[in-house]
Amino acid sequence: MTEESNAGNPMGTERVSGLVLRTGVPLMISLLINSLYNFVDSVFVSRISEEALTALSLAAPVQILMSAMGLGIAVGLNSVISKALGEGDQEKVKKTASAALVLAFLAWVLVSFLEVTVMRPYFRWQSGGNETIMDYGIPYLRICMLGSLGMMGQWVFDRFVMASGKSSLFLFTLSAASITNLVLDPILIFGYFGIPAMGTAGAALATVIGQWVGCFAGYGINCRWNREIPIHFTAKADKGCMAAILKVGIPSTLVQAVSSVLAIYVNSVLMVITPTAVAVYGACVKIQGLVTVGGKRHGKRADPYRSLQLRRKKAKENLPELQMGDALFCDILQYIFPDNGGFSGMGAVIV
Repeated sequence: MTEESNAGNPMGTERVSGLVLRTGVPLMISLLINSLYNFVDSVFVSRISEEALTALSLAAPVQILMSAMGLGIAVGLNSVISKALGEGDQEKVKKTASAALVLAFLAWVLVSFLEVTVMRPYFRWQSGGNETIMDYGIPYLRICMLGSLGMMGQWVFDRFVMASGKSSLFLFTLSAASITNLVLDPILIFGYFGIPAMGTAGAALATVIGQWVGCFAGYGINCRWNREIPIHFTAKADKGCMAAILKVGIPSTLVQAVSSVLAIYVNSVLMVITPTAVAVYGACVKIQGLVTVGGKRHGKRADPYRSLQLRRKKAKENLPELQMGDALFCDILQYIFPDNGGFSGMGAVIV
């Protein structure tokens, strides 16, 4: 590792407290934008009918599960590749980036398989055989699941810029996706400018288009402003890097999966009482996600910074001390904003 690379990589040289704040604030803003668009999405659909809103509430647990797959890849990628960047191991950075892209593709294949095999039986069970809710929900979820490759790609490209300490760029990718969805939602749902009204299918299509806009924006931003992480598409990914990503990421996926299972259970109980309760519950969950967005994952975000800086200190490089205040700062954030698998996880449906 050269001195020049050491000096140019803030992930291994700057204080942890500064890195957490510098990367955390843009992420908070972008998550707020994302939560707002999810909330507005439900507002638009509620104007169609109560059954349409209920259908989106029943689809939400499956969307959480899809998001959990992308989240697991992203968390593992962020940890592995940030350490490689701090160590100056460009070969490992390249292999890890390629492995993450392959995992994102495989996650999409799995989601598509689930759509073909279990999506319709799931909706028939959850809706209690209500044909109207099924007619609203099945096209919505089918489009979201089959088009989820854009979401998986966006997770990966966003984490590339975050891992290299350039989180302000992440704000642009997620904002591009959210704004695209907000603009297209009323046009596709209600049918403006000569476009036929598509209802809930239009909401899903707007979501998928927004995800792909964010994916392509992330790819372009990484190619132009984040050349520390080379993007190399290959079908032969390094198995060791894939295993390292999954080792770190699977626990995060499981936490979100628990939220999904909990939501399915609650929806099944409420549906027996009245479908209105399911619609109200889904709306409350999205409002909760909007209110609690600021505190998500601040403590965990410090972990890659601390670990890679400690690794570089072991190499006896001339780095600033990892001060006691830095560790205390990160631990306080983790205590105030714990990562929990409760209802707040249900607000994590990403563009």
